[in-house]
Amino acid sequence: MSEKKEYSPALLRSILEDMGSYRIYFCPQCRRYVPKEDSDTPCPFCGSTQWCLEDPVKEAIIDRHALHRYLFGIFSDCIEPFRDFGKKPMKNGNMYYRSDKTVRHNSEDGRFWIGKTEMWAVSNHGFGGYTLSLCVRWTAVMVYEDGSRKETVYLRIAHFSSPELAPDYNGDKTDDFYFMALFRQSLLSWGYVQGVEFEALDDKGRKYTAYGLVDNCTELLMQQEHGVVGGINSRHLLEGSLPRLMTALFDFSLIPLYWGYKKP
Repeated sequence: MSEKKEYSPALLRSILEDMGSYRIYFCPQCRRYVPKEDSDTPCPFCGSTQWCLEDPVKEAIIDRHALHRYLFGIFSDCIEPFRDFGKKPMKNGNMYYRSDKTVRHNSEDGRFWIGKTEMWAVSNHGFGGYTLSLCVRWTAVMVYEDGSRKETVYLRIAHFSSPELAPDYNGDKTDDFYFMALFRQSLLSWGYVQGVEFEALDDKGRKYTAYGLVDNCTELLMQQEHGVVGGINSRHLLEGSLPRLMTALFDFSLIPLYWGYKKP
């Protein structure tokens, strides 16, 4: 272990000036981010070769247990009871539901398949286009060699933002269009939707390929009788998905409020 040096901003600047190239690592001994040429290089302050790319405390910022409880509460109270309705109006958009019971085999021996797939969505229309909060649920079935079978129900929460389009030339690109495109994609990919690619017209009427992106705010959540497990990636949420996840859950919390709503 190299000689221990007391940290100071001046010493840090001196070390950075002497280094040709470096990366930033978190030193568990110093409890700070430090520059190192590579992961095996001793910490320039304490000499420790232990390291992390990020402060481990970052993983504890999000309370996964509380988020699981909140997410399951929204799903069981505000999403799951409302289905088989197709489309209903809301104040600034629409709510949607579609399901498909087609069996899709995902293995050559036919012992694993995807059963019923459902999608709920809440749309909002703004000056820049549409956003859709999405909840996808599907059932995966595994048949074992002894003939027994196991069914697992999965959920995923996502948030879609449409591209900004020239309104005079793209009147057909409504929330109906985006919802159906996303639903069709969910049927082919374990409820994982990446976005929508489509042909649009610019403000001069010229064709181009437009993209609307989806943020899969959660990974695979397994639905159980009294809750959900898995699917919470703290790093992904902290890198920008947490506000979109909370927006989606807030949108879904409005479904009971607007269930009997009729546009004036």
